[in-house]
Amino acid sequence: MYHFNIKKFPVIGLLALCFLTINLTVTAQENVHSRWAVNVPEEASTVNHTPMTTILGFITESSNKQDTYSYYKLQGRALKYVKQYKTYLSNIPVSQLNKDEQLAFWLNLHNVLVIEKIAENTKKAKRLKNRRGTPTDVGKWWSEKVIAVETISLSINDIEQQVLIQNWADPLVIYGLFYGVKGQGFSGYEAFTRKKVYKQLATLATSFLNKEKNVDVRKSEVRLSSLLVWNKATLFNDDDQKMLTHVRKYATGTMQAELLNVKSVSKKHKFDWKNLIFSAPRNQQSFSSGSSGGYKGGS
Repeated sequence: MYHFNIKKFPVIGLLALCFLTINLTVTAQENVHSRWAVNVPEEASTVNHTPMTTILGFITESSNKQDTYSYYKLQGRALKYVKQYKTYLSNIPVSQLNKDEQLAFWLNLHNVLVIEKIAENTKKAKRLKNRRGTPTDVGKWWSEKVIAVETISLSINDIEQQVLIQNWADPLVIYGLFYGVKGQGFSGYEAFTRKKVYKQLATLATSFLNKEKNVDVRKSEVRLSSLLVWNKATLFNDDDQKMLTHVRKYATGTMQAELLNVKSVSKKHKFDWKNLIFSAPRNQQSFSSGSSGGYKGGS
């Protein structure tokens, strides 16, 4: 379990001063996919994602099975810190970054938006299935416009489907997406960064695809997580064999051996919608933003 003292959280607004300032002229609401299909390979500017690591560390309750999240801690000054980081990201000229920096940017932005949404609506988040929906039947939380980047209003689903999946077309991106439920591929408390993003995603893929609940081998057939099947058309050219090749690439040990005899992918798929909300201890159920000393992430 990782503990942070909220009093140590810096003011994120200062981070923007360290980033290259670029004037942008953008027409309103362009095609989301093509708008961020461009990048500047030689650009060396770096976005500071230290706040995301701090946020994840502050709310993560580590478990041998699957981490849960103490959203109840994100109140007052802590919630303001989340919003400051979100605002900082919204002011980044992302189209003028190099492609790996962009990938880390969009993954972290997607995830902090989900964390903020759940923290502000914890009771409603206990039943996330309808609010998230699926890529082809998007729920309210994922479809509403919640942030503007380079003057373009975006929803969480826009970032996920129109920016990340369309512009990278790499199955690895789905394991970096935070949903707040057991079926997600994301885990850990480290922000994505340009230098490590592909290694981080590959590690998440390996962890995800070696769990029977996500890859269930039944003789010559395998039943996969809905996370893959939902994105089969866009990431695997609607081809079961390409999806199976991807799974085999990251399978290890017993799972790798079991997949050797698999011939087909089951039409049935599954996704665990149980939320990962860690309930607050009774003596920490409520906080006052005016309390002296701020919030402490310890127990």
